[in-house]
Amino acid sequence: MTFKVLNRTNGQYPDSQVYWTFNGQTRSIAQQHFVDVPVISAARMYFHLGTSSLGYNVSTGDVFGCAGSLANNAALCGALNRHVAQLPQSQWGDVSRFYQSAPANYYARFWHNHAIGNKAYGFPYDDAADQSSFIALNNPQYMLIAVGW
Repeated sequence: MTFKVLNRTNGQYPDSQVYWTFNGQTRSIAQQHFVDVPVISAARMYFHLGTSSLGYNVSTGDVFGCAGSLANNAALCGALNRHVAQLPQSQWGDVSRFYQSAPANYYARFWHNHAIGNKAYGFPYDDAADQSSFIALNNPQYMLIAVGW
């Protein structure tokens, strides 16, 4: 089966900086925008921006699900979802730097932008960097829940 890889970065990256990797082969869209993939294939295809090196050898599914090699690394998983993993680790918790450019988990950003105190749980380990929406009270008398914005 032939796949065509399209650049949907809204002009942030030219085709020469949008890469795909499949079966050990990495190409930019400018180099090769069609990819032949066997119909029965268990291999994964990776997409990355800006450089031909992923930096982290993880799939999109593993990033969104904090799975695979990220399952025991909440800080890195959070940093990849928030697009701050390229920064020094001391800056991964700086909320002002979260979701500033693609690729990032904009689904999670939506929930943070619409949550009380900007605290939400948009992906596993979203509580890393003190972003938890968890509330605990001793001896509560009642609870009111309001839905909307």
